[in-house]
Amino acid sequence: NRGGGGGGGSYGRQQDDAAFSSFGGGRGGGREKYAGPMPEVEKTYHSTVVSIKTFGAFVSFEEFPGLEGLCHISELAVERVRNIEKFIEVGDTFDVKVLEVQDDGKLRLSRKAALLDKQKA
Repeated sequence: NRGGGGGGGSYGRQQDDAAFSSFGGGRGGGREKYAGPMPEVEKTYHSTVVSIKTFGAFVSFEEFPGLEGLCHISELAVERVRNIEKFIEVGDTFDVKVLEVQDDGKLRLSRKAALLDKQKA
């Protein structure tokens, strides 16, 4: 039984490892590091799910070919997402808001923030 819990154990390690995988070069497969323009912080972009992990979804951007970012499971919906595989699939499209572009080029993305912004408008 995997239910409940506060997210300790190996989940935290997986989440930390994922932070190093949030764009082209990190998910294995020997991709080159993305060297193009970066999205603007606080702006919303259309994205496509390219990979799903237990801790979140990697998405690509039509506007930034070759760039990928991680939308953490906690940022996918306003309500709690208990099973990411039942919530989204590879190929799904949705808007994400860029919360942060870190110094090393990693993106912090939020579908939840994009949804909340849309509700306010």
